[in-house]
Amino acid sequence: MVSDAIHSRRRIALSLLKPTPKELEHGLELHRECLVAESYGLFISAPLDIGRLNALIGAGASPLEIQDATEEMRVLGWLKSPELRAHYRETWEAAGVDCTFVNAGEEGNDPMVLIKRLARYIRLCDEMPDMQGKALSVQGIRALHAEGKRALCLAPNGIPLTGNLFTVEDELRYLPVFAQLGARMMHLTYNRRNL
Repeated sequence: MVSDAIHSRRRIALSLLKPTPKELEHGLELHRECLVAESYGLFISAPLDIGRLNALIGAGASPLEIQDATEEMRVLGWLKSPELRAHYRETWEAAGVDCTFVNAGEEGNDPMVLIKRLARYIRLCDEMPDMQGKALSVQGIRALHAEGKRALCLAPNGIPLTGNLFTVEDELRYLPVFAQLGARMMHLTYNRRNL
């Protein structure tokens, strides 16, 4: 059952695009027949627990603690209840996306921040193995698709950089760690000159 919110957004999109019935059916048919991969996902965010955030603020939590709690809620909040899990599934179904590259990056690409973010996506896959999995290759994406599951491909966005700048080798020492975690996409450069 598709929620009213999804129906509402679909109606808005159709009113803007104005496809003919034939065009719409053809597009939906192509979408159903193909393995649909979204190449740079920012992921779907779970609702925030405002009470928990207010409690953290009231307890004097640092901005980093609040940011960390917010990020955890957005990724793992789907696991809090059967209703949220159902909404998560429904959103994936409505989108018709079979695979997404989830972006866990940030400015600076601190390895410890990225490891924490990737760990959350890995846990989300581990907690919902009946509907999704972490894919490490094209074959993995296809295998999950054949099982009727969604594939998450992990991407720390840019290269995890230590910021020590002693040597090139030292700066890149986390690349094997991220490969072992399952990261399969990184930008060498992004939007401007960088290391």
